[in-house]
Amino acid sequence: MSKSPQKPDPDRHGQQRIRRATLTGITTLAVRGVSTGASLLSIPLTAHYLGTERFGLWLTLSMLLNWVSLTDLGLANSLTNVLSSDRPDSQQTKQAVSSAFWLMVGLAIALTLTFFTLYPWVRWDRLFNVTSAQAKSEVGWAAIAFFVGFILRLPLSVAGRIYTAYQEGYFYQAWGGLSSLASVVALVVAIQFRVGLPQLVMVFFGTSLLGDLLATLHVFGWRWRSLRPQLSAFNPKQAKWLLKVGLQFWVIQISSIIFFQTDLIIVAQLFGAEKVATYGTVLKLFTLLGTIQTAFLFPLWPAYSEAFARKDVSWIIQTFRKTIVLTLLWSISTGVILAVFTNEIISFWLNQTVAIDASLIPAMFVTTVLLALGHCLGTLLNGMGIIKSQVIFGLAGGVANIVLSIALGHLLGVAGICWATAICLLIFPIGIIGIHTLKILQKLKSDSKLINSH
Repeated sequence: MSKSPQKPDPDRHGQQRIRRATLTGITTLAVRGVSTGASLLSIPLTAHYLGTERFGLWLTLSMLLNWVSLTDLGLANSLTNVLSSDRPDSQQTKQAVSSAFWLMVGLAIALTLTFFTLYPWVRWDRLFNVTSAQAKSEVGWAAIAFFVGFILRLPLSVAGRIYTAYQEGYFYQAWGGLSSLASVVALVVAIQFRVGLPQLVMVFFGTSLLGDLLATLHVFGWRWRSLRPQLSAFNPKQAKWLLKVGLQFWVIQISSIIFFQTDLIIVAQLFGAEKVATYGTVLKLFTLLGTIQTAFLFPLWPAYSEAFARKDVSWIIQTFRKTIVLTLLWSISTGVILAVFTNEIISFWLNQTVAIDASLIPAMFVTTVLLALGHCLGTLLNGMGIIKSQVIFGLAGGVANIVLSIALGHLLGVAGICWATAICLLIFPIGIIGIHTLKILQKLKSDSKLINSH
């Protein structure tokens, strides 16, 4: 008598998702400990070596490196969702990887031609608002050094997304940890040789590409050789779909950049490069909370995507609730500690007394907690491929944030820029998008009960 085929076990799949996400989270946390230590070490090294104005320029360029995700037109994110719901050996997967890779190569070439065409016409000293003779002489070459490292990360980012999609992000984190150590070593050596800011940017940001390079070699040379990008596997229809979905993610990325990565630029324009150093240092300190949170949160993106494809609604809802509770406990408790001891931590960190506007600290604390909640919402919606509401309200919130940041900056000083971000976070991602998310979950829960009843 033949055995009947076994039914899929939702609990087993749910536990497997959690195990993979936890493993990736633990590895990410360990590696980010190394990366964060490297970042923290680079702050006093560069602060003492470069001086206040050039150090402010260094922080701004470091922040701009996060914008690399903006230039891929959302391709990396759309690729993640495609791979998460398909097998690594399928023809669609192979075509998706090759199509995304060659699209990014094309983008890199187009951006390079555009940058060097516009370069002679840009007043870099005015753009970054630097005034000293040394900073003015170095800012243009520093921009070139930064751009080279920036543009190389585009095609190299594909390997990391493959790891992420198949919940093996711990491999990528390991390569990233090695590159962080290499960056600090290179930074120390460069400072010993008394190099200028452009050379410092090239050495530090260049070695940070080592992790992406090692990941690319591992993924396509050993782990998933069948996914190695081939021009013959480029599929125009697949590329069109990736771009269509990617552009929606791209708008979300633009909104995120406007929300969280423009503060230093506005501070530089309103108050000068010297204030950027203080604001940027406090921002980096509070960013540590999000660094630890997202180490465990980001691996849930492909887990949500896979669960959504299997219609495992109960797991999605339970996991989302747990992330909200744990996020509030973490961000509030640790945020209070940082808020109370901000001056002492930064003075010890930089080995000098730093004058910090007292009103900036509570603003940064509130913004950090709200941002943590926004990360929970964004991860869930991205995983389920529900991005239209993020596109509409995210972009509206980002534009509102710039306008309000300028207005409150004039009214309240540096802290006003941070309060503007907090207010816009509360209204748009937490308020409007949060309510929309609850409605979606309620509908999914009702539909699931209806299907199960039949």
